[in-house]
Parts: sequence; C-alpha cells; structure tokens
Amino acid sequence: MRISPRLLVGLAALAVTGLTHAGTTVFKCIKGGQTILTDRPCASTPFDSSSSTAAPSDSTLSGSAPSFSPVGKWSGQVQYQANENGQLLQAAHSVVSLAAEFTPDGKLAGSSDENGCKLLGIWSQDAQHIVWVDVTLSTCRFPGLNRRFNGSFLLAKPAGSAQLQIIATDLPHEGQGARMYDIKGTLRR
Repeated sequence: MRISPRLLVGLAALAVTGLTHAGTTVFKCIKGGQTILTDRPCASTPFDSSSSTAAPSDSTLSGSAPSFSPVGKWSGQVQYQANENGQLLQAAHSVVSLAAEFTPDGKLAGSSDENGCKLLGIWSQDAQHIVWVDVTLSTCRFPGLNRRFNGSFLLAKPAGSAQLQIIATDLPHEGQGARMYDIKGTLRR
C-alpha cells in the first residue's frame, strides 16, 4: 500500500497539533540587558522605559511576535477539491471566497457562502510563521466536504497574507473508494 505525501503531511499536522497549546501566554522580560521569553511573569519590578529593569511587556501567543499572530479577520480565494482513487470529483470542486476569523483564545470560524461551507475549529501556533489548524466543515453543498480537516496556515513575511492548506481523508468502504479532500488558498488581512 502506497501512502500519499499529502496524507503524511496531514498525519504530521495531527501529531504536532496535539503537542501545542493555543493561547499560551509568553512574557518578554529584560534581564541583565538581554531580552528573555518565558512562560512565567517577569520580576515584579515596575516597568521603567528609561532603564532595563525586568518588566512584563506585551504578551503574545505561543512565542510569536505580535506581527506574526494569525489573530484577526482574513479573506481570499480558496480551492475546494476531492478525489476518489486518484480521480477528481467534479461535484466537489470549487474556487470560492473564504472569510475567516482567528480569535485570541484559539478559535477559528469562517464561511464560503458560494458553496455553502461553514467552518469552525481551533488553531495553535507552533513557530513564528506556522499555525496549525483543526476545523470541521458543515453545511457544504457537496456532502463529502462536511467533515473534520487538519493542516496549516503559514504566515508570510510581512504577515499580511497566509497560505491555508487543510486535508481530510476517507478510507474505502462499501460503494466508495478511498477519498482525499483538500482546501488550499491564500488569505489576506
């Protein structure tokens, strides 16, 4: 049995998603003239902008710089696709607008009105540019798309755009072959 590279990427995303925590507060402290990132609040010394005393600064999600946070509203064209045993399913294929919002508490919601899809899920940031997403689609006109998807939301530099890539698979069962579903596109703030 040959395993698709896309399936391997999806499985890796699942594994990493389980290891990260959305909304982890990170404190940026100044200690001995060096900036240190920590998961604990800085020393209780009051902040004095004219000196380098330890003091909490803006906290960010999962260690990312504020400019590389996915938090906010995003929109753009995405392609919805499905294939069965390697053959494209035309009924599932569409290129439509997606509007999505990432909230500071690690939630993700959005919709593609043209194909009826609504998405709801969670996100976690693993590295400065990598955001893992786990979403469930519902109300899609093509019923096979109504399922759970996993993948990534890669923030570009500067973070005004990002690449969404999420996939789902369906094992063969009576009357249907193995299916792979994927949604890809570029979103902008």
